Amino acid sequence: IVMNKGYLFFFFFLLIGPIEGYAQMKKAPPKPEVMPVFPGGQEKMYKYIYTVMKYPAEARQKGVSGIVSVEFMVDEKGVLSDFLVLKGIGSGCDEEAVRVISSMNTAHRWTPAKTNGQPVKAMFTLPIKFVLQ
Repeated sequence: IVMNKGYLFFFFFLLIGPIEGYAQMKKAPPKPEVMPVFPGGQEKMYKYIYTVMKYPAEARQKGVSGIVSVEFMVDEKGVLSDFLVLKGIGSGCDEEAVRVISSMNTAHRWTPAKTNGQPVKAMFTLPIKFVLQ
């Protein structure tokens, strides 16, 4: 099959165009002037997390402990989404960290980030420590 250069460029452009568009869609929003806040602040947030968190049985059996870092989006209404484990420790701890953070949507609404006094979307990274006792 012989293709002239015009067609080859056209097909290449069709292939690359959607990929670039997708990369732009998934790009993190710019850093806001004021970051999002859990109701009552950081101390209340960690109190909530460690009240709701259940140490995974597999992690307990294997003696796994450490820090799981989860990144997520806080939208203009304080709703959390797009959870991504940046650093995990496995044995069910990564999933439990995401479960606990996502449960904040039903229990508490975050105060959204702000830029120029207006609510904006913002990425937030939260480390959760798993310690065997």
